[in-house]
Amino acid sequence: MSMDLARRVRERQRRAASRRPLAQDIMGGREIEHEGGTLYLITDEWSGDLPWPSPGDLKCQLQLLHGIGPYNEGRLRTEGYHRLEDLVDHPRWGPQARRMLAAIDGGDVYSLRQAGARDLDLVGMFKPEEAVFLDIETTGLVSVRPLFLVGMVHWREGVFYLKQYLARCFEEEGPLLSLVINELQDFPLLFTYNGRKFDVPFIRARCLFHGLPLPRGQLHVDLLSHVRRVWQGRLPNCRLTTVEDYCLQSRPADDIPGALIPEIYYHFVETQDVGAIEGVISHNASDLKTLTKLLPILGG
Repeated sequence: MSMDLARRVRERQRRAASRRPLAQDIMGGREIEHEGGTLYLITDEWSGDLPWPSPGDLKCQLQLLHGIGPYNEGRLRTEGYHRLEDLVDHPRWGPQARRMLAAIDGGDVYSLRQAGARDLDLVGMFKPEEAVFLDIETTGLVSVRPLFLVGMVHWREGVFYLKQYLARCFEEEGPLLSLVINELQDFPLLFTYNGRKFDVPFIRARCLFHGLPLPRGQLHVDLLSHVRRVWQGRLPNCRLTTVEDYCLQSRPADDIPGALIPEIYYHFVETQDVGAIEGVISHNASDLKTLTKLLPILGG
């Protein structure tokens, strides 16, 4: 961060810290306390189905064993080896086959991912209720800048539940992150869009900044990689807004461009003008609703 930028950020933080009270009427939400601080929570829910993928049969995927590629797989199948169970006594592949069968039966998705199992098959090992969709809004693209909004959606019994945690000032980022980490522990399966390169590393960096424990391991499925696999070259780009415009037709016409979000937030911090931030909160909610509609692409 340049000295000029750092000075501007500190000045904004100083001015914001001297302004109270914080906004209390934002889209029907409420102020909550966590870890000795406050933050703001906005909730919503809506009925709908979550299109959960059906996994393939992992036990017939011989290429999960290290050293078996298309050629060896074809040769083994001509010799009568069609499933991993058939290989347990094989002089070369037997030990690996036994370990892989134990991983499948034990639900060891991390070993299976290392072995090359598809996201489609791994996701199918979970229940829909074990998944959470996550999207963040930040004050910049580098993690030395604060994040201020984390949205999460989960599904249960035909209903989607949305929680959006908002830091109304820079001091609320720490409690927000602590609460988000606690919430994520309830979900062993995480869906994001470009979260492998942006959202998750950003959250980890901000946790380190605040001295908070890092998020524990989850199976993380980044839906951007699947959009690229299916639609790259057929769309102008693979931004989430582009996917919505061309494939889902679900983006609101008055949606705020992402490039404006940091400046909008700084204005909100300085003024606590609710109207300035509601569009950003709606933008975040729209992104999350889109993620829930993208699951069928796993099988595309």
